[in-house]
Amino acid sequence: MKKSGFIVIICFLCLFLSSCGKKSETGISLYYINEARTGFVEKKITCKSKTQEAIVKELYDKLRKLSADGTSKAASDYMVINDVALEGGILYLNFASGYTGLSDKDKALFRTAVSKTMSSLDFVEYVRIYENGSPVTDSNGVDIGLLNNQSFITDSNSDDEIDTTEAVLYYSDSVGSSLVGEKKTITYDKNTPVEKVILKHIIDGPSGNGNKRTVPSNLRILSVYTKKGTCYVNFDSSFLNSLADVSADVTIYSIVDTLCGLSGIQRVQIMVDGSSDWNFRESYSLSEPYERNLDLVKKEK
Repeated sequence: MKKSGFIVIICFLCLFLSSCGKKSETGISLYYINEARTGFVEKKITCKSKTQEAIVKELYDKLRKLSADGTSKAASDYMVINDVALEGGILYLNFASGYTGLSDKDKALFRTAVSKTMSSLDFVEYVRIYENGSPVTDSNGVDIGLLNNQSFITDSNSDDEIDTTEAVLYYSDSVGSSLVGEKKTITYDKNTPVEKVILKHIIDGPSGNGNKRTVPSNLRILSVYTKKGTCYVNFDSSFLNSLADVSADVTIYSIVDTLCGLSGIQRVQIMVDGSSDWNFRESYSLSEPYERNLDLVKKEK
């Protein structure tokens, strides 16, 4: 979304600013960055504000301050919120200058602290972050897209918990017949399997550019692990509720090609509710692992 798009959102959604959130004023989760700036500390707080806009701004103000236990600020004093809007559960936050000047690690920490905190509110499902009206990007200049409390790092007090990896995530093109790769820098908790983090990005969908998700948005990852070069992925039954506008092979290989791009993975075994005795759309048996196949990847012109 360009600057003009954000302005349109502000103009048409200003009515939400005076409406009240459904969540109680107590028990809201605030995610501070720990003192070593390696992870997060969750704090349950009482929010005094009543309107949704005021609640959002109060939470962000708290993130910019040090708490009594010596946690680190999520943002500098000059990174203020210029605009706030809410549409369909998506919270749009437009910040003043400051994000671009952060290191890659601090950008990830900032995005995670903000998205985890704001998506703990019951009227917020996803967070979209802007800087001076333009969508924020990762270290490769790729639009970050929608964020929620599962997008990055889990909270923990342990040091040295954060790791970063470069990955190419494959989504569907606008037609639903080819794969399109999006290169992303992904920051995650070392205690969470990187395969699971990658799969969550697939479920969340692409950053934009007309590309489409390949799996249902409510898909749950029951388990995932890698052994002897095979990544075993166990989804819930919603995996079988395939998207009508995306071909079966695009769905299968968006998962397989993405995971096989990670070190140590040569093939992917997909299961549903713990069993591989399924046929996906009748033509794709899940009884055997799938290996990487880049034939579906759309060639750049």
